Amino acid sequence: SALPNVAYEKVLKTEGENQYVNNVQVTVWIMIWIGVARILGASRELLAGAGAAALPSLSLGGLAGGLRAAFDGFTPAVWGVILLKALNGLLIPATFKYADNILYSYAKPSSIVVTTLVSAAFAGVVPAPSLLIGVALVVSSVVLYSSKPKAGKAD
Repeated sequence: SALPNVAYEKVLKTEGENQYVNNVQVTVWIMIWIGVARILGASRELLAGAGAAALPSLSLGGLAGGLRAAFDGFTPAVWGVILLKALNGLLIPATFKYADNILYSYAKPSSIVVTTLVSAAFAGVVPAPSLLIGVALVVSSVVLYSSKPKAGKAD
């Protein structure tokens, strides 16, 4: 997973475009592919004999109904996860643009450690000793990476 991260960091640092413009471009391409997949699925059902009911509705009422159906059953917890994933999509390019791949490599395990410890505290359970050893290794490696060696005296 390091190679795509380095390539993405290079694109963000050399293109000169705004990271939000890049995110919007990716989102538009994703929406196009989802639309193509939906049309292909409907045409396959139409050819299989499902009739006109298989065709996607192009009216505003049909679009609104489709959107309501897509989000039906979403709980506040699900919306919280969606918000966190959206923030993740904004923070990762910012990390690559203003920091480097090594910092991102430390950010991922650090977030896992924090999430695990907070979850354990909320659940009222004590994490396994192997997990605590892993947490200690992650924290110590972050401290070692961020510490600067003392300047030695020149003889």
